[in-house]
Amino acid sequence: MKRIFTGFLFLALFSLVLVSCEKRENPVRPRYLYRVPYEQKGFFTSLQGSILDGSNAGNRTIYVYLPPQYNRDRHFALQSGYGFPVLYLLHDFGGDYETFYNVYKVQQIADRLIAEGEIQPMIIVMPDGYNSLGGSFYTNSDLNGKYQDYLINEVMLIIDTTFHTMAKKDPDTKEIIADRRYKAISGHGMGGYGAFKMALEFDTTLFQSVSAMSPFLSFASFLSKEMIEEVFKENGISENDSSLASYKKISPWPDSLHPDKSKTQLIFAMAAAFSPHDKNDTDPKVPYFFEVRNVVGKRYGVDLPFDSTRAIISGIWDRWLSHDIKTMFTKLPPNGGFGELNIYLDCGNFDQLKLNEGASDFDKLLSSAGIEHTYIEYPGYEGYPAGHMNFIFDRLPEILKFHSQHFPPPHYFGYK
Repeated sequence: MKRIFTGFLFLALFSLVLVSCEKRENPVRPRYLYRVPYEQKGFFTSLQGSILDGSNAGNRTIYVYLPPQYNRDRHFALQSGYGFPVLYLLHDFGGDYETFYNVYKVQQIADRLIAEGEIQPMIIVMPDGYNSLGGSFYTNSDLNGKYQDYLINEVMLIIDTTFHTMAKKDPDTKEIIADRRYKAISGHGMGGYGAFKMALEFDTTLFQSVSAMSPFLSFASFLSKEMIEEVFKENGISENDSSLASYKKISPWPDSLHPDKSKTQLIFAMAAAFSPHDKNDTDPKVPYFFEVRNVVGKRYGVDLPFDSTRAIISGIWDRWLSHDIKTMFTKLPPNGGFGELNIYLDCGNFDQLKLNEGASDFDKLLSSAGIEHTYIEYPGYEGYPAGHMNFIFDRLPEILKFHSQHFPPPHYFGYK
């Protein structure tokens, strides 16, 4: 899929991964060669209504990792009592369905861990949560489209009806019934946010376990005064300039004078998910509205959560908080939230977006609620700090092992 959005953040991600691979000193291991992923292409109606990306938004490709034990000629969908467990792996902002496969080498990692007996064979599904602002945050939005519905109602159904998973068809209702004990969800950054949001909203009705690497769990730790000032700086606005005219020049689209707008793009992507402007108001007059698409003279866009003075706008911020994982969790009844889900999260201690602060706060919140979980805040080393993207290649084995140990024993043909 061709991408208009180049994303300096994603380019930085790729270069950091290459540096990380050069710096690691791994013991000699057998080489696990690249295998072409299974490509599941389709048109997804949940995204058809995207104002941001138009009618073509529904055309998506999903990468599916099939373990070496998976034989397409022998394994069939909807075989009651038999199938592989499934991990849904959601990419970060600026990435797409190819990121975990081509950048973080999930196929080679999984092949090695399976061959060495450290994980059980599993299917790994990598959906596409990208949009022209760089990422959907896997959230239903009037501007973006219904990305959560796309995952829950369409992607998961296609996987269960196409591949040999632990799902079955009810003989009477013909409904597809997935065995949630063999389903898990995980992700990095934006994908970690999406994983935790869906796990929190659907409790144990969908998943056996949830994990996240460097996730957005607390918007308050992320949207700091420093972050807001970075947005103004990326748009050429000086620190002492609080004029409305300068504020209205903020734009997510890079130009020759401002080629790096990675933080601006991230804020606009979050606003498109959490505070899209009312789609029925196509000629907005309010100062906090910023246009991202014009359709035959009708203006569509986002409401930014801060004004020209860098102050938080409470009404818009409340809309963001209604999607904030930490806030959502605190509003649940004492026995609500995550049920019996197995929970894992980690984050580098030098995350440039300060997501480690939010992850640490959420760790404490889960502990105070008596919810069993694992949280790891890992360090880097001299000259190579544990930033947002640096060590994802190294964390993926831990993610796969965590989910594997919480899946019940496999039940598929030919397994010994």
